[in-house]
Amino acid sequence: MGGDLDLSIAMTMLSCVLALGLTPAWLQVVPLMVDSKEEITIPFEEIGTTLAAVIVPALIGSFINWLGQVRSHKAFFNRIINN
Repeated sequence: MGGDLDLSIAMTMLSCVLALGLTPAWLQVVPLMVDSKEEITIPFEEIGTTLAAVIVPALIGSFINWLGQVRSHKAFFNRIINN
């Protein structure tokens, strides 16, 4: 399909990070617009869990990718130096 995986991951992480701040803000604004007297509870724990579920695996994958690149560069330079 020709998609850009890095862009997709970055946009997903950004979306989750922004949701952490914008969801509570939105939940504060909606009752003012609807003129509701009900108190709305903000699900900070669920938002944080979702954020961690996206960011932690992405950081681990980025570290593994970086580690593989470092090791491949070392092997490449070792072959050049030894030959």
